[in-house]
Amino acid sequence: MTESSPDFNAFNNSLMIAVPVFNRMGHLLHLLESVRASRDVLHGNLYAFDDASYEFDPMLLRRSLDPKANMMRFNQHSTSAERAIERIFRFFVQSQEHQHLALLDSGLIVADDWLHAAQQGFSRSSGLLSLLNTPMHHTESRIGGTPELLIKQSIGLMGTVWSKPVVVHVLQHVPMSKRYAQDVCQFLRALIPLCCLLESRVQHVGVSQQSLHLKRFEHGVGFAPGNAVAAQILSRETEKIILDLTTRK
Repeated sequence: MTESSPDFNAFNNSLMIAVPVFNRMGHLLHLLESVRASRDVLHGNLYAFDDASYEFDPMLLRRSLDPKANMMRFNQHSTSAERAIERIFRFFVQSQEHQHLALLDSGLIVADDWLHAAQQGFSRSSGLLSLLNTPMHHTESRIGGTPELLIKQSIGLMGTVWSKPVVVHVLQHVPMSKRYAQDVCQFLRALIPLCCLLESRVQHVGVSQQSLHLKRFEHGVGFAPGNAVAAQILSRETEKIILDLTTRK
């Protein structure tokens, strides 16, 4: 194992890893397993934001997290994924110790080196980086270097890394709506490049309401698990996804 650079350590120490939670414990466990198996995770920087889940007891979530991880339980459901994200944004900007935000999702898993790739790619961005390169989001241009980056017309909000100034700007200028994710992208695209890693460091393994068809499933191009834990989850869940999607009417 190579020693981490000072730049990586500074980034990692200041990073809040946010996981929005609403039911779907099975998928959440896959994400947590992959995070736990990945390199150089500071579990004290992980925050699980439980949006009043009703399918499991809060103590089950607490036991599923690393003892150092943080659990935020809300008594009232936010009513939408968009509002849950905005609530995480507001929590993040109030934090004194975290200057960067990694926004994950229970439908994702992470690669072994996701934090290192995130730091390297983020250092070449303008404060926003997607770790998921999906063909669903059109590529405008490509930037060489290590790691290679793409400029996208739009990105999803999950599997992204943010600077605090960018999040503050979003909260100040983008009102809540049913199209919040699209509105955020449209607003930021006029200000900064929407950067994305060429080779994804997160992958979708949870089929949700927004991913009902093969043509709409947000597959992460170039994803390599990098360790046995993530590889086993990916193999097992990919087979389930294919069977599920191909049998839908």
